[in-house]
Amino acid sequence: MVAIDIIGGGVAGLALAAGLDPQRFEVRLHERAPDRRELATVYGLWPHALRALQMLGVDEKVRACSHPALGAAVSTSAGRSIGRTRAPDDSWLVPRPDLLRVLAEAVPPTVQRFTHAILDPATLDGDVVVGADGVHSVTRAAAWNRPARRTGAMAFRGVVDGSIEDLVPGQQGLHEFWGRGSLFGISPNTGGRTNWFASTREFRATPEEALEWSRRHFAGFPTPVHTVLKRAEPGHTLVNPIVETPMLRSLVRGRHVLVGDAAHAMSPNLGRGACEALVDAATLAQCLSTLAPADALRAYERRRLIRGQTLRLASGAVRRVALHWP
Repeated sequence: MVAIDIIGGGVAGLALAAGLDPQRFEVRLHERAPDRRELATVYGLWPHALRALQMLGVDEKVRACSHPALGAAVSTSAGRSIGRTRAPDDSWLVPRPDLLRVLAEAVPPTVQRFTHAILDPATLDGDVVVGADGVHSVTRAAAWNRPARRTGAMAFRGVVDGSIEDLVPGQQGLHEFWGRGSLFGISPNTGGRTNWFASTREFRATPEEALEWSRRHFAGFPTPVHTVLKRAEPGHTLVNPIVETPMLRSLVRGRHVLVGDAAHAMSPNLGRGACEALVDAATLAQCLSTLAPADALRAYERRRLIRGQTLRLASGAVRRVALHWP
């Protein structure tokens, strides 16, 4: 039986643990904070992510707790249209806690779970050690010596009570407003809630301070922005710097392999982070199920390296354009 150590119990780690046959693999999942509170902001899931979820047998469960993603519009801070696009069929917006719950429920009971921090992946004795440990991956730092880098931008995000139909009549999909060195976005959520997010150049702020700054800075933006910010509360707001992985030329070092944000953490501007994490996990599970471990890791890298790095670069480019819009 092949032993697999998975470091990190987020989207990529849970999806991989759920996708490995318990009759063929001894899976050990290491997650230091499995019960941490998650704010119900949404992930965008594109059709290729749903196909990955289908391989796990949970695509219908995810659709059942999601809101259809109908499309996106971008306007200036004065409300003039920059562009509009229709989302591909079978695209969804899913609250992060719901996606994690569905994936956790799909993990076989034979998977061994450990609630400790892994400081050195070399101490694990699995035939394969999977770094699914996010943008600040200890696996990437130890085996690749490539720490994450700050972009100089930051993100605020949160949820407010009230459906998007009630708060922003006529808006059906995501709408972003660009200008004044910042962006503000509003999108549907589930459960009678609305999702919002903002980005600007990085500065130090608590959620309270970020909301105070936002209400001043976005005062000249269109009415939907004011409506949402009026309802925003510090307890339902997250503030974090936007951090990316550096360019990687490989996803495999010996028995170590990177998936999800550990491999290609990207700016959130294309909404592809969770999608690519799911596809990484499904692809690695498929490769491990059909090939010997060393061959499986090489096959996974061939299939996923270029796509992940390309999307990371593209997301960063959109971020820079948005935050430099006049």
